[in-house]
Amino acid sequence: MPEALPSPMPSLPPPAAKAPGETPATMPWFGSYDIQRQGFTAHIAQDGSISFSDRQFGSMAFIDPVRGIAPYVNLDVTDAFMRMLGEDPYLSDKLAVLDATRGERIAIRKAHNEEMMHRALADLPSYLNAVWTYPHWSGSIRRQILFELWDEAAEDGNDLVREGGAQARLVIARFIAFKLPPGTPDAFSDEELMAFNRDRTSVEQFDPYSEIEDAGPEPDTLLAGGVEIRRIVASF
Repeated sequence: MPEALPSPMPSLPPPAAKAPGETPATMPWFGSYDIQRQGFTAHIAQDGSISFSDRQFGSMAFIDPVRGIAPYVNLDVTDAFMRMLGEDPYLSDKLAVLDATRGERIAIRKAHNEEMMHRALADLPSYLNAVWTYPHWSGSIRRQILFELWDEAAEDGNDLVREGGAQARLVIARFIAFKLPPGTPDAFSDEELMAFNRDRTSVEQFDPYSEIEDAGPEPDTLLAGGVEIRRIVASF
């Protein structure tokens, strides 16, 4: 594909960003937040990942009216010396933060993945339409892109990934069947279908027209990743 299609490659773009004030259709959208500890900050991102940033010794000094400045300076100097030796003075506290937030971070990651899958599937019809209506590509190249998008949909992975891949294939097959129907000049020819199936990497056979015959008439809604994408073909 690179020599025929230098741009765009046949991979879906990332899902659109959530609009301000938009309510997700799946699980709640978790925001990022920080956990402050002595000597470091733990940052938990929207996808549930965690990172740490240490606070280094600087020129600012806090003067305790009772104990003075020495305890503060000694602590930071000790931290700096331990780091010089390749040791992390707050390792045990960081491990405690990791352990304490593990369950919450797993829940955040699960909600994030479901939201991203929902957005990717919701964005797919518009992306397919943009590919098909791009005026500088021939019909054969555009059909090849549609096939490549279908072929790269995941068949392996966890339940969310497999189900999302299956729904993406169905959306693409429906797009082909209703936008490039059999018997029209834009339709996939039998020769093209044979060639694409010969070169495909997926286990499933690429046969969008028979898939739609099996699926029946065009429905009002299509379930994608557990979320209704209403009148999905109407946007084509």
